[in-house]
Amino acid sequence: MCTYYGVDNGGSPLQLSLFLDIIASTASDATEEEYLASTANVPARKVLWKHMRGLPLHAVVATAQGGARYSYLSSAKEYISSLSREVRLPNTLNTAIRQGAKANVEKGSILEDSALLGTVSLSVGSGSLVSGLHAAGSGTIEIPSGSISSSLIAISLVIYTSLT
Repeated sequence: MCTYYGVDNGGSPLQLSLFLDIIASTASDATEEEYLASTANVPARKVLWKHMRGLPLHAVVATAQGGARYSYLSSAKEYISSLSREVRLPNTLNTAIRQGAKANVEKGSILEDSALLGTVSLSVGSGSLVSGLHAAGSGTIEIPSGSISSSLIAISLVIYTSLT
């Protein structure tokens, strides 16, 4: 886990598993030594153990009705794929593209809850999810393949490339 602020300042992203790292730190039948020995990510696990150990954890069993099912998604790529393939969503959802604006949304990508105004040109690479984009004015926005972009606001003359 690394904030965009951390990455922007040279920090490395840290991949943690919700189940194997975070929830496991609350297990009442594990010792700290057992918890720390099961991964190479010891520094992050020490922090989780310190702050989460002893927190009450409650389980709820949800039953699948009406065709619902559980999917364990381990990456952003799997999440985007599940939206476009499994749910069979169209490429654009709740999106306004006004006269003069252009959007090229490649197959397997989703542009949702967005507004393109003016002479904005948007290109969304394959396997990407763009949500909450508001672009006004003129310029080009390029979202590379396999990206997730959320709540991007671009006003006036805008030229963005390789946003990830």
